[in-house]
Formats: sequence, structure tokens, C-alpha cells
Amino acid sequence: MDRGCVDVHGRLGAVRGLPPVVGFPAGPFVVAPSLIAGYSCDSNVLLAPDDQSPSPDSVTTLQPALNLTILFSNSAFRLGDTFRWVSYKKTPQRGQDRQ
Repeated sequence: MDRGCVDVHGRLGAVRGLPPVVGFPAGPFVVAPSLIAGYSCDSNVLLAPDDQSPSPDSVTTLQPALNLTILFSNSAFRLGDTFRWVSYKKTPQRGQDRQ
């Protein structure tokens, strides 16, 4: 077995040409949840020219993701989804009324 592969249920966890399978076994699947969180400050959120005194704002970002992998003898099927939530402290976003 290659050193970069993960052995899951006695099967080779990586298929040639694909990165190694990372996660924990759950029945026939290998489940890999993840969460990315971030915070930043932006001095010009709306990209306004300097002569219009652009307003600064802070941005919070959360990005949970879930990947499911089904291992076969010579291949793997991967299914994943990611949700990204971005919140500006002062700048209203589409569909939101801030006061």
C-alpha cells in the first residue's frame, strides 16, 4: 500500500489519480465533515473611490462542508457539498434590511 493511502475497512482508501480518502468510516461510506471560520476587516467594502470616503466594515465567514466517499475495488465515488455564510457587520446584503 502507498504511504499516502488510508486503509478503510481493509480496502485501499485511495484510488490511482485521486487524493487519499480522509474521514471516518460510517457503513459503506467514508464521511469527512469540515468547518472553516474566518474574520477580516475591509477598509473599502463597496470599492468606492478614495474621494468618496469609503466605509470600512468587518466580515465574518463560516463554511461548513461534508464529503461522502464510497469505495469500490478499483474506484471511488465522491459526493460533497459546501455552504458558505458571509456576514458584514455594517453593510446590508441582498434581501436583508438592516437598521
